[in-house]
Amino acid sequence: MPESASSSRRTIPVPLALLCLCLLAYGLLLPGLGFYWDDWPWVWLAHQGGPAGMLYIDHAQRPLAGEILWVGSLLAGSSPWRWQALNLVYRWLTGVALWWTLRRIWPKHPGAVAWMAALFLVYPGFRQQFVSVNSSRHILPLAAYLLSLGCMLSAARQPRQPRRRSWLLTLLALGLDLGALLATDYFYGLELLRPIFLWLALEAENTRERLKAAALRWLPYFGMLLIAAIWRYELSRRLSYAVTLSSDLLRAPLESGSGLLQSLLSNCAAATVSAWANVFDFPRRMNFGLKIVVIYWILVAATSLLAWLYMRRFQDTVPQAAFLKGAGTAGILALLVGSLPFLATGLPVALSFPADRATLPMMLGASLLLVGLVQILGKRQALRNALLALAVGLAVGMHFLTALSFQQDWEKQQAFFRQLAWRAPALKPGTALFYAQNQALQNFRSTDNSLTAPLNWIYAPENTSDILFYDLFDLRLRLHSVLPALQDGRPITDRYGRYEFRGSSEAVLLFHYAPPACLHIFDPKYDTDNPQAPDVLASLLPLSNLGLIKPAGEPQAILPSDVFGVAPEADWCYYFEKADLARQFGDWQTIVDLGQTAAELGYSPRHPAERVPFIQGFAYTGQWWQAEDLTYQAFQSNGKLAAMLCAVWTDLDASAPSAQDKPVTVQRVKQRLGCPAQ
Repeated sequence: MPESASSSRRTIPVPLALLCLCLLAYGLLLPGLGFYWDDWPWVWLAHQGGPAGMLYIDHAQRPLAGEILWVGSLLAGSSPWRWQALNLVYRWLTGVALWWTLRRIWPKHPGAVAWMAALFLVYPGFRQQFVSVNSSRHILPLAAYLLSLGCMLSAARQPRQPRRRSWLLTLLALGLDLGALLATDYFYGLELLRPIFLWLALEAENTRERLKAAALRWLPYFGMLLIAAIWRYELSRRLSYAVTLSSDLLRAPLESGSGLLQSLLSNCAAATVSAWANVFDFPRRMNFGLKIVVIYWILVAATSLLAWLYMRRFQDTVPQAAFLKGAGTAGILALLVGSLPFLATGLPVALSFPADRATLPMMLGASLLLVGLVQILGKRQALRNALLALAVGLAVGMHFLTALSFQQDWEKQQAFFRQLAWRAPALKPGTALFYAQNQALQNFRSTDNSLTAPLNWIYAPENTSDILFYDLFDLRLRLHSVLPALQDGRPITDRYGRYEFRGSSEAVLLFHYAPPACLHIFDPKYDTDNPQAPDVLASLLPLSNLGLIKPAGEPQAILPSDVFGVAPEADWCYYFEKADLARQFGDWQTIVDLGQTAAELGYSPRHPAERVPFIQGFAYTGQWWQAEDLTYQAFQSNGKLAAMLCAVWTDLDASAPSAQDKPVTVQRVKQRLGCPAQ
């Protein structure tokens, strides 16, 4: 039976409890989170053309997606933490909507329904909550879809209510459903659950009447889905994400049908067993440090205990066969139909980024099925609550670790752009920046397409034309698919939405970024033997044109404070980047001053190669013993630097000013490094 009035007065309402759960799962590190992946192009469009710039995003294939982002831009602007907070509210709305809807199906099982909503909110298979801008255009439509279900069931479950109210609820349900269909195609498969939920909620004298009533009430929703599906299919033939399933079935029905069945089962296993197995990936002290491990376990224990204490207020009736059958059937069917939009377009359903977006429509089925399975324990409600509370606590802990990885990702992005602005205060328009993502950046969730947006935001904030001034290229992804044969004078063109980049192979900078080492822009003169350069970059090193970097006196690159926050105090990388910039213009005394200041502040290189500009600075200013000492420090730290250091000292021998101790120092250093005789 439902909770008593007295217990309701003593405890907080379910929606407020779900909000607390959302804050524990997604809000603890919220101020330290930023923009990721497809967030960047969207917020940059709003910067370029105001919030109205969002209205054109995916307009052809998802007509209301831009409207959702437009509203988000009005509310959150360019502030990462505001977008994170807004998306948290959207996620909370999905949980409240599901709880409100399921109460219309199982009013005698308020505890089970509350558990379903809680598990749905902290479902561990979907980890893109923190990609706040991009995922908001899918999470809010999910709330609309669930509210539409609730309105539909409310209209169907109370046939004796005033006809006007029933019609209003039906119209509201249809309107919310249409909005969800036009905002995203993620939940087209879930629309097939409507007759199942109607069947579970309706009461009729016999099965035939019940089936007839469910079919009649589903008919307008099915008609709307059919029209939307046909429109989306025709659209996919001209735009991205073409529907390939139908052609595959026609071409090879047996083979494609067998593959479809295997994919369905694999998707269901990934969204249930594999997803929940994630919560048992406990943090280790060697990877996270003692502080994080302690916080994690306190969070898991506190959340589990609070969930268990809160759910004691509910006194469900003993799970009946009808409830177990209904919850299990609905859960399995929701899992099967949830992945249909991704199967139709050949997109994978996986738990790794970014494929975990496909688990979003499968959260419903996974949550219903898990609670239904736990209800098999029958009268032992205390045991059921304990198991579900532990699942909720472990899921919250997992999301805390996920948020921590996103926070570290954001810190890497902030450091990258700050270091780039220090090293290159201004860049000539038309510059293409090449890099090769390596193992150190495997958790860096923003690709070259993503980071091209903030690059232009920083270096060309006033540009309102359709010309893209700067472009980033990850050579491991683009060398053969996008970029032409990179020969002298060859044009480099690229499309970025409605923007066009026009560059050439003569306007290229090569860089490497592998934290904790500082960003390094390669100089063809000094970096020929730099072990930091991946093979794909080393082969293109002659293309790196430092002349594209304008000196400090030119208009400066500006990191918008509302996006990147207040710049922290200068660290080692600041002094290295400024020294590298000074080396480009032959300002050797400035390099010495920077090195001495960094040493006085206790800073030290993060990679041995970062000593090279200071070696040259001390040598060119006649302080050969300092240059020699820094050379030995670099060589002892990494013997692979020998070839690079030999090249540096050969250049110093030829071009540094003459001094009394120069010849003997050069000879001594070359001998110790094992440099080949000239």
